Amino acid sequence: SKTRNRKTMTNGNESVNKNDTSVSKGLTKREYFAAMALQGMLANSSEIYNLTTYEQYAKDSVLQADALINALNQTT
Repeated sequence: SKTRNRKTMTNGNESVNKNDTSVSKGLTKREYFAAMALQGMLANSSEIYNLTTYEQYAKDSVLQADALINALNQTT
């Protein structure tokens, strides 16, 4: 469909839940992406990542979330 091909910009601060009109009621896309990245890193921490503190994992997950949002916003 035409709407599937339309690109929508995001800053990552929109709620994950489309029916949620307030960001404070739920996770933002940025928070959700960061949580998913963190979950993946912790599940595979001994195999892939060489991070030694949870703070490092948290910071890296936010960087990954921001990189994903930037990639999604780039035009193809």
